Amino acid sequence: MAEHDPAAAALAAASEADRPEPRPWLDWIWTAWNRLSDERPSEVIGMAMAMGGMSIRSKPLRIPWTSVLTWSRYHGHSPDDLAFLDHCICEMDTEYMNWWAEQQKQAA
Repeated sequence: MAEHDPAAAALAAASEADRPEPRPWLDWIWTAWNRLSDERPSEVIGMAMAMGGMSIRSKPLRIPWTSVLTWSRYHGHSPDDLAFLDHCICEMDTEYMNWWAEQQKQAA
């Protein structure tokens, strides 16, 4: 990236440095959230204007609980682990959707 855009490379490096490292014992949570993100439904939002103008985009929604349950059962998690995983994914989804909304505001 540095050879194409040195400013972007510097920004990416600074962003990486500011990112907290998850604790190793939480890797299974991050793995589940990343893999289950493909199960995330989306909502089409937008508006149409006079003279044919239109703005449409896809807004991410929460990872379905049934996906979390299926993941947990597949991996043989205990009921307590399922509850912890569900709680973590809900919190991570909230952060993700807040981040997404902020990105939309900045792009507008």
